[in-house]
Amino acid sequence: MNFLRKIQQLPEKQRTIIFWLVLILVSAALIFFWAKTAEERTRGLEGKSLFDGLDMPEWEMPDVNVPEINEENLNKLKQIIEEVDNAQEAATTTE
Repeated sequence: MNFLRKIQQLPEKQRTIIFWLVLILVSAALIFFWAKTAEERTRGLEGKSLFDGLDMPEWEMPDVNVPEINEENLNKLKQIIEEVDNAQEAATTTE
């Protein structure tokens, strides 16, 4: 505890420098240990899928029947759109 009293008696500028140095050293040590454990964990995943440990429900995609769009159907669609546009224009001009 004498060590802490010595630090407390130092000028504030020296105490802040000591504080930041200790903070940087502790942070560097934590980052180092985190990186080491992350490396060990990723080495353990070799050959395994990330989703193997998850208990995901299985489901199938339903069959979706999309109608084929050919030239005839496309022309019919264009004609219907024109009719709707014309009907809208007629309704707005009569109001």
